[in-house]
This record gives sequence, structure tokens and C-alpha cells, in this order.
Amino acid sequence: MAKFNQELTMHMLDASTKNYLNPIAQNIEKNTTNPDIVDDLKIYFIIRMISLLENFFGSLVVRLVDVYNCPINNLFDDNNIQIPIQNLDEIKKHDVTKGKIIASSFNFQTRHDINHVFSILLEIEFLNEVKSIPMAKRYRNNKFVKWDKYLDLFSLRHKIVHDVSAKVNFSSSEINDISRATELFTYLSSVTVFVQLYKKYPNVLKKDLPGIYQFTEDLYG
Repeated sequence: MAKFNQELTMHMLDASTKNYLNPIAQNIEKNTTNPDIVDDLKIYFIIRMISLLENFFGSLVVRLVDVYNCPINNLFDDNNIQIPIQNLDEIKKHDVTKGKIIASSFNFQTRHDINHVFSILLEIEFLNEVKSIPMAKRYRNNKFVKWDKYLDLFSLRHKIVHDVSAKVNFSSSEINDISRATELFTYLSSVTVFVQLYKKYPNVLKKDLPGIYQFTEDLYG
């Protein structure tokens, strides 16, 4: 179990939420004298949270494509991939990979792209699988663990980025709930991914992440 958790943490936002999201949430909770600062911190919190999720899911896609050779057919309507500008320097250095190109071709700041890409790579309905995992008792009072409400935060991020008058009307306790829900969402997303890899590519998983393989083997083998 310890090795499983250690390896799984490599693919989670656990460290990032502790280093970036949690301190922002704590500052919002402590700052009760200047509402303008609090409002700005709440906006920054949502933007930062979605950016961290974008990096998290993008990194997972690179691994799924480059290490596990997950199927990429049907990811693009016309089966043509446009090379993003940010990949040009990597191409010059011969550092570009198929996974990096795929990950750069999607915007993981939307629930649609997350579900679309991972559903095709893993051949499941990805977000439905994530949402179907039972919750531990300690999360049941967290309304953002009702995942549709949490996933609405992607739309909120888009609104506040493109509308300067937009507000984040969450209390400090709700911001803390969102931070905890983010940790749980990335954990359950990782579990969903690695369970599918165990079912489809057990030998590759055993070589790539033996701790995760063994834990999954104990559950499903």
C-alpha cells in the first residue's frame, strides 16, 4: 500500500494543492478586513486550480500515449493533427513525442476535453467512471464532491477570465471544500486511469509502476 500511494502521488496534485491552493484558501479565511483583497484571492484561486488540473491531465495524457501506446484514433475529427507552436523548439531539439503533441492539442481547462480525450484513450466513459467511485464518509458534507457541481468550476474559470466584472461568490469554507475536492478528484481520476491500465496493459503497468500494479493485482487479480 505504501508503494502504491507513493507512486500514485506522482500523478496527483497532492503536493501542488498543499503548496499553492491551500495557502491561498488559508489567506482567504484569515483576511477578513479587506473584501477587495479577498475577492481577488478567490478569483486567483479558481484560475490557479484549473491551471493545475490542466497540467495534471496533460501529463497523464503524455504518459498514456508514450508509455502505454493508448489508441489515439478518433481523437480528432479529420485524423489530422496540427503541431502547436510551443512544440517547434522541442522538434528542433528532437525532444518532441507523440504524447506531447496530443496533450498540446487539447485544452484541459474544459470538462469536455478531459472527458473526450480520456474516454477515447481508455475506451470508457471517463468522468462517469470517476463519479461512480463511492465517497469516504469524511467527504459527504462537501457539496463539491457532488461532482457535477465541482465540474461547473471549469465554466466559472472561463467566465472570470473573460469577464472582468465576474465574481467568485463562495465563502471561505466553500473555498476550503473546493481545495479538498480537487485533491480527491485528482486521486479518483488517477485510480480510474490505473485500474484501466491494469485491465488493458498489465505487463506494461507492472514494468512502469510496479507498486500500482501490485495493489491493483491484489484488488482485481
